[in-house]
Amino acid sequence: MERESFNNEEVAKVLNDHFVCIKVDREERPDIDQIYMTALNALGRSGGWPMSMFLTAEGRPLVGGTYWPREDRKVGDEVSPGFMTVLKAVREAHRDDPKSVEAQAEKLAAATTRALESAGVPGVAIVPLNRDLIERIAEELKDEYDPDYSGFGNPTRNFKGARFPMPPRHEFLLQVAERAKDKKMLAIVTNTLDQLAIGGIYDQLGGGFHRYSTERTWTVPHFEKMLYDNAQLVELYSKAYRVTKKPLYRRIVTETLAYIEREMTSPTARSIPHKTPRRITRKDAPMCGRRKN
Repeated sequence: MERESFNNEEVAKVLNDHFVCIKVDREERPDIDQIYMTALNALGRSGGWPMSMFLTAEGRPLVGGTYWPREDRKVGDEVSPGFMTVLKAVREAHRDDPKSVEAQAEKLAAATTRALESAGVPGVAIVPLNRDLIERIAEELKDEYDPDYSGFGNPTRNFKGARFPMPPRHEFLLQVAERAKDKKMLAIVTNTLDQLAIGGIYDQLGGGFHRYSTERTWTVPHFEKMLYDNAQLVELYSKAYRVTKKPLYRRIVTETLAYIEREMTSPTARSIPHKTPRRITRKDAPMCGRRKN
């Protein structure tokens, strides 16, 4: 969006003429980011960055989204609105029907407040931590599983849109499947890992995974690789190999680790010699707690 929209003079003119633009660094102000990301979720939209949120003058959220192309884009039989279309719609709504805009902002602000309050204190369980909770979460994840292309998506949207690997979800289901000997649950994990391994999200030449697929079939990647994504996927494929003994999973682990060492490891780190720790004997131990003879 920076390249397509924010550096575009036509878009900049619309933004400067009709909006007060405020850029927030989510690393510097995670508290602000949490509020408006919660508002985005309250709108029924999945979270992510870059996030654009339109607010009233009082700071109440009105409407928001993550990535918008600059112009409208046709996706299958549907037309995805572009950023210019969104700007025009918000501007016209504020001009032509300000009372409805205020009512929408009031409603969304209340929903956001409820969601933030229901989250409670971080680290404090708000439901009993038992086997029923695990089974309920597993069933909910099964409902979000895409039976045609694997992975997780929104069934109400026919699973359209970008597709992320989500290693923690698959590792959770792998643990559940292994403990319960559930072949259907295991198939959810292995089907996804197979599709990731043979699809465009995996770099078939250089090894390593891109962050996500821009569409449902894992074909077209978002060309950006992150260390933490690859680290989690290495762990997931390693655990899946232990369970299934699939040679494909071992190859993916080997190639991804080779990519990480080659492309993501600092030359300085590579040059540090690995020394075997010296065994500490009694005479090397500190004098605390014993008398010196």
